[in-house]
Amino acid sequence: MQKLVPQSPGQLLILAEFWIEGKIVPKKRGRTFRRGGKTITTLPANYRKWQKDAIASLQKQARYNKVIIDQYPVSLYGWFFRQSTGDVNNLGGAIEDALVKGGILADDSKKYVSENHFQFALGGDNKGCLVRVCEASSTAPPPYHVTRMTAALLRQNGII
Repeated sequence: MQKLVPQSPGQLLILAEFWIEGKIVPKKRGRTFRRGGKTITTLPANYRKWQKDAIASLQKQARYNKVIIDQYPVSLYGWFFRQSTGDVNNLGGAIEDALVKGGILADDSKKYVSENHFQFALGGDNKGCLVRVCEASSTAPPPYHVTRMTAALLRQNGII
């Protein structure tokens, strides 16, 4: 994959971008119970279904764009469009889990993800989340700017 070059000095190198369609289901706590002497932890059915669909979408986009993240640590940025419910930290946690389980990131510990910035975005016709994986930064997050790849993703999903 061709890395997206920063638009001006001080902006971060974008390693990959993804669009996750639909309402994002916030990360849930697992429910633990005992069965037959064994402790079992399960996640709610709606979260498991969302995660399965999100992982499939991420893997499809990664294959199509030949995404290989081999530079760690990274910074994650995410914008939730038309998402009216959920705590932004739990929504971000769900995205991080999908990136790890989908094989996009090796892990979401601080060794691999030095910072994350998720926020709600205004506008757009479709629900979803735009996710950027960038080189790690020791500075404040860059202002949102539209790259050619982002513009294509946003246009394709009716946001711009």
